[in-house]
Amino acid sequence: MSAPIPHNEQARLEALRSYGILDTDPEEEFDAITRLAAYLCGAPIALISLVDATRQWFKSKVGLELAETTRDVSFCAHTILQPGPLVVPDTREDSRFSQNPLVSSDPNIRFYAGMPLHNEKGLGLGSLCVIDKTPRQLAPEQLEGLEVLGKAGFNCFQPPRHNADSAEGTTETRFPQTYGRRMKKWCNGLYGTGTARKEALQLTETLGWETGIEPATVGATVRCSTD
Repeated sequence: MSAPIPHNEQARLEALRSYGILDTDPEEEFDAITRLAAYLCGAPIALISLVDATRQWFKSKVGLELAETTRDVSFCAHTILQPGPLVVPDTREDSRFSQNPLVSSDPNIRFYAGMPLHNEKGLGLGSLCVIDKTPRQLAPEQLEGLEVLGKAGFNCFQPPRHNADSAEGTTETRFPQTYGRRMKKWCNGLYGTGTARKEALQLTETLGWETGIEPATVGATVRCSTD
């Protein structure tokens, strides 16, 4: 079942295109967010998907080769209609998705959790999502962490993404300290094993986030830098 077209579709498309991000090359900070989302949720696939007029295009992707799909089969086209996350524990049990070709054939989606990426006017531009090939649920701390990463993902759309000297890119506007406190909750679990801890630390450094977490230490305040 295709998602309904939002009543503010023209304004939504204009807002999406104003960021100049569609069809751009991969960027480290976006890829770090999707990889962290995959780690956090234990998911083989994670995407930053932007919903254009007739397609969804993936700004960043982990575990998927496709660069885009048509909008009519897009899970994220449903997600942008919501104020909060869309979680589908078993796609074959959900009438919106049970006949979707992305469910019945490659990549065989059975579980989906997407966090809408809204701009400051509340327009849904896309989503940060995780996907699995078996039915499942997310723990509360995983869902909360996905929300934090979704906020950070949208903030990467904005200055100083295109202008490193922008005076607007302060810590407070790009990654509010309140999200840092929430990030800490799932960091305590994410850094539980040596390999995941090392990889996640590298990713947070890519994003300019100071976790304060040493190799043998778990739990710290997280904040975003604009360097």
